[in-house]
Amino acid sequence: MNLVVLTSSYPRFEGDGAGAFVARWCESLVARGHRVRVLCFRGPEARGGVRRGVDLRFVPYAPRPWERLFFGQGGPENLEREPGLAALAVPAVAAMFGAALAEVRRERCDRVVGHWVLPGGLVARAVERVTGVPSAIVGHSGGVHALGGLPAAVSARLARAALAGPLTMSSAPLAATLARLAGAPGRGGATPVAPMGYDGPAPEGAPGVDAWRGDGALRVGFMGRLVPIKGVDRAIRAVQELRSAGLDVTLEIAGEGAERRRLERPGGEEGVCFRGHLSGAEKASFLHRLDVFVMPSRRMASGRHEGMPVSLLEAAGVGAVPVVGEVPGVERWLAEPDWQVAQRADELRGALRRVAELKARSPEGYLALRAQTRARVESLCWPAYAARWERWLESPQRGFWDAPGAVAVEG
Repeated sequence: MNLVVLTSSYPRFEGDGAGAFVARWCESLVARGHRVRVLCFRGPEARGGVRRGVDLRFVPYAPRPWERLFFGQGGPENLEREPGLAALAVPAVAAMFGAALAEVRRERCDRVVGHWVLPGGLVARAVERVTGVPSAIVGHSGGVHALGGLPAAVSARLARAALAGPLTMSSAPLAATLARLAGAPGRGGATPVAPMGYDGPAPEGAPGVDAWRGDGALRVGFMGRLVPIKGVDRAIRAVQELRSAGLDVTLEIAGEGAERRRLERPGGEEGVCFRGHLSGAEKASFLHRLDVFVMPSRRMASGRHEGMPVSLLEAAGVGAVPVVGEVPGVERWLAEPDWQVAQRADELRGALRRVAELKARSPEGYLALRAQTRARVESLCWPAYAARWERWLESPQRGFWDAPGAVAVEG
């Protein structure tokens, strides 16, 4: 296939975490022999070219100093901080539409794929209407919630356009939200639930996922953008309270964002360490030494919530036991969701204590839980996961999970 991919986020340089999951999605298809051309909105430090087989172009939509809508903390956070950036939405969409038309006409294209419903997905649908080239949408949480923030009549019309062709969503609740916005609540169950994948197994020389650490300490980690929706403050507070109660627990926080300035105390804090952005071998080492990966996300006042964070899958893929906050739909990827979903402070503390006690009292049970954790997400591991995306892009009517032994996650 020859694909043109439209996205609002993509790594601008080696090690950049922005849109890294989109990059891996594209690279996995290139590895299977497909041609992938990516158009991404331009942002600070953005440089195009051919990267790991992907033909990447950043689309200008305003003078460079003004192009602050999509990178940094992320589109939703950028708009919350600077509502005036919404004025850039119209020129941005127009620029992407023009660039996509030119790209499709420059070279034969089998399908235009939009990552995020808004704006990339709806631009892909518009390109299909003009050129006849089939479109597909790979949905993530931010685009659905952005759509829900528009006037009801507008969001309904755009949601119906999104649902008019092939579409995936990272969680079933997001699919249901999109269908509700379109005024067709029954449509949500027909949308394939397909989160972004994660990389594994461990690089050569990394610690084994079943390596036993019998020192009695509980190693907890978080990895992601340090923004309010991630709820890192909840993790810090839980670890502080457990340490005060005598539990040997530490928390490592990997990532950058505006919240770091608020959360990181001068001189550091006992048991809590901020590591900054990690990639490559440093990230692998970080994940492999964790007992628990905590993602204490919160639902924002606007109703916005997360879809399926790739960092959670990366951690689960090496056996770190996830403890998750308000991430609707995450249950299907957890070994024991009854206690691993911890939305209240006492539930979070209880889940961490439960793993600590299991590790101390039953090493066999602890290792079994790690093995179950890996098994729950292994169907989402690159590069094998790319085969499902390939089949879906070539023939969406076959169903995303049509394969022997597939995990049934539609609906």
